[in-house]
Amino acid sequence: MHYLKDAQSISILGVRVLINTLTHEADGSATMRLTVEGRPGGIDFDFPTTPESLLAEIANPLIITRHAGLVDFLIDICPCLGTIQVLAHATPADVMGRVCIGVLPPHLAALALLQVEIPLDFSDPALRGSELTAAGVAAIAGSPRFYRVMGV
Repeated sequence: MHYLKDAQSISILGVRVLINTLTHEADGSATMRLTVEGRPGGIDFDFPTTPESLLAEIANPLIITRHAGLVDFLIDICPCLGTIQVLAHATPADVMGRVCIGVLPPHLAALALLQVEIPLDFSDPALRGSELTAAGVAAIAGSPRFYRVMGV
């Protein structure tokens, strides 16, 4: 085992995410810490993966939503998402080991590598139940929130 000091970074929806390799194992796997810039703490990944495969997964997220306005909003803020897979409904096989953008039930979120939520402020009752455009989503969207859900 050896420790590396250098961090790699990647942007997810305009938020910088740092990946520090904490340890390397003989089989090529690594334990890594993922830290979202400007937020306390980090997420340690203890399952067998390589820094390269983690970066590849983060760079190729899965969008899970039934709302076209949210997809259009995501593409507006991050044009590279225009080529990303979008699903209205996800299965365990779909989310396993993937970075998922959208709201997932806990049993699916626990299978994902990372869940990214775009919180929407529906405090105006007139917005509830309506299909929003990208501009409508932009008006009520908060900053992305990152989650790593662990089942027990």
